[in-house]
Amino acid sequence: MASTFDGKRVSAEWRAVLQFARDQGVSFHLNSGQRTMREQQALYNAYLHGSGVLAARPNANAPHIKQGRADHALDVQEDGTGGRHRLQAFLRSIGIPTSLTVPGENWHMEADSQQDLITAAFRINSLRAWRKKRARAVALRKVARVIRWRKHWDKAVKTADHNIQLRKKQLGI
Repeated sequence: MASTFDGKRVSAEWRAVLQFARDQGVSFHLNSGQRTMREQQALYNAYLHGSGVLAARPNANAPHIKQGRADHALDVQEDGTGGRHRLQAFLRSIGIPTSLTVPGENWHMEADSQQDLITAAFRINSLRAWRKKRARAVALRKVARVIRWRKHWDKAVKTADHNIQLRKKQLGI
């Protein structure tokens, strides 16, 4: 099932990993992710007619298509800011080595192993679920503290009201 990241279609695994990178402060821009056969055909036709960049012939195993697979190619903007380098270094640090698989296209990268990508995405999603559950537990503990505090407050107010009434009786007010 495809998801989106930076408005581009990507596999759920790539989305988890790319979002984690972004959440960790890695700055990059995704230009292209997973493509349909029709999108790839249009790029290939433009290439054949001289109005587009190098593009693979459309087929189920083309790098940006890889139907039914998580490890499709990504095009990460290489504009002199080092975004692709930062992303590749981050991915390597979390166990997803990547390669530039098309000579002359320093923006086109692919995970070296689909299994590494799937494993990292699973770990990231598990961490997110744990953090969400933990945040909910912390919020519930805060609510419980407020409720306990409110009970003590209500008791103190009742005691104070009772003491005021007793004092008024003593003073005949």
